[in-house]
Amino acid sequence: MSQVISFLSQKGGAGKSTLARLMACEYAANDWDVKIADMDTGQGTSAVWHRKRLANEAEPRIALESFNRISVALSQRENYDLMIFDGRPASDRETLEIARESDVIVLPTNYTDDCLEPQVALAKELIHKGIPHEKFIFAFVNVPKNENQLEKSLRLIRDRAGFDAINIPLIGLVGYSEAQDSGYSVSETRFKSLNERSFEIAQGIMNKMSSVVESEEEVEGAA
Repeated sequence: MSQVISFLSQKGGAGKSTLARLMACEYAANDWDVKIADMDTGQGTSAVWHRKRLANEAEPRIALESFNRISVALSQRENYDLMIFDGRPASDRETLEIARESDVIVLPTNYTDDCLEPQVALAKELIHKGIPHEKFIFAFVNVPKNENQLEKSLRLIRDRAGFDAINIPLIGLVGYSEAQDSGYSVSETRFKSLNERSFEIAQGIMNKMSSVVESEEEVEGAA
C-alpha cells in the first residue's frame, strides 16, 4: 500500500505548497516514486512550479497533476510509493476526505494568532470527525528568525493543544523564494545552510511518517 502525506490549511499562504514540494523532492531523491496531487485548481501554484521544474530539467523528476476530485487522484495511488496532497485552503468535506486517506497530516503555520489558531482549530475539528490525533504534525513556514516567538508557538501547539510540531522553522528568506520561482524546492537553493535547514524539516516529517506507519503495522499485526 502506498503512503499518503497531506498538507492542509484553512487559509491560503500558510505554506502548504512549499512543504509539499520539499517532501516530494526529498522522497524522490531517495528513489521513491512520488506524485503531488494539486487540489487547488483555482490557484494551481504547484502546477505552475512543476512546469518551471520541467523546463529547467531539474532532478529528481516529480510527477504532479491537478485534480478537482479526490477519488480521481486516489485512483492513481497504487502507481506510486507516495502520494502528496496539496489541499485547497478550506475546512470542508474535501479536506476531511483527504485527511481520512492520509498517513500523516501536516499543518503549516506561522507565528501569528491569525494563522496558528485556525490551524489548531482545524486539527481539533478533524479529530472530532474521527481522524486520529497521532496523524497530525505542525510546521512553521515563512517565519522571521525569532526564538521567543518559536518557543511561544511551540508551547501553544504542544502543551496547550497536545500536537506534535517540528521545532525547526523555515525562515522567510529570499533564497527560498528564488529557488521556488525557478521550479526548485527549498532544499535545492544555491545556499548550503538554507538547504540543510530545509532538510532537517523534511527529516522531521519523514520521522513522523515512519512512526505512524510502524504503529499502523503493529495494530494490523496484532489483529
